[in-house]
Amino acid sequence: TYALWNKNRILLVVMLSTLFAIVVSSFVIGCTATVTYYSMVSTIPGCQRSLGSFAFFMPFTLLFVFQLVLISLTLVRVIQSWRSAKGPLYTILVKHNIFYYACGLRESELTFICFRADW
Repeated sequence: TYALWNKNRILLVVMLSTLFAIVVSSFVIGCTATVTYYSMVSTIPGCQRSLGSFAFFMPFTLLFVFQLVLISLTLVRVIQSWRSAKGPLYTILVKHNIFYYACGLRESELTFICFRADW
């Protein structure tokens, strides 16, 4: 995405800082969710609602949003390239590796759905 946007430094800083924020928040949520999960003990089996599954769900949500923004930025550049080149859209999509981003987004979506079903 950085290369597609002509090595725009603002975009690079925003992407790296967002990724760093996701990693740090995932680490913090993971550490605090483990403590919260073990501290909530119910005496009645089956009546316990754990905050652990929701807390572990949040980093995947952040990653999904990050990948959605990346694929949107790439699609903007693909459409601009397609309009100027007047070539087949499939060739331009393959050239810009949009299918790599689509697979990553789909994987995040499936993880999102699996955690949501468990939650």
